[in-house]
Amino acid sequence: MTQTISKPILDLLCVDDDNAFRDDMASFFTRQGHRVEQCADGRQALELVEQRAFDIIVLDLAMPGCTGIEVLQELQTRNSECEVVVLSGEATIEAAVEAMKLGAREFLTKPISLKELDRLVRKAYETGQLRKENRQLKAAL
Repeated sequence: MTQTISKPILDLLCVDDDNAFRDDMASFFTRQGHRVEQCADGRQALELVEQRAFDIIVLDLAMPGCTGIEVLQELQTRNSECEVVVLSGEATIEAAVEAMKLGAREFLTKPISLKELDRLVRKAYETGQLRKENRQLKAAL
């Protein structure tokens, strides 16, 4: 008898000012069975995070107005529980280091395949779940 491992349904927020890529991401993750919200800028992303909890935010770094780095800084200030996967079309080592210091779980350069993005989103989710479980166990002790 074969046992199948069910994949969790995630609450995802896709934040990217590239409308076509953002729509592709959202469609892909919706087809995977996830609940997906999307927005084109950092300010709107922070407003959505105020309204509801997300498991994962897929966040573009270079956006007009509020950048991905500014979103990460604000999420860190708020002690947000969600995991963040950062995307950048103009990746530098400095940007990657800064994003990781601000709590990003993954840093990816565009273009990226949606299958690879899905793999890394799941990995970030699993890491986040382990961290939450660890905090809960420490609190129980």
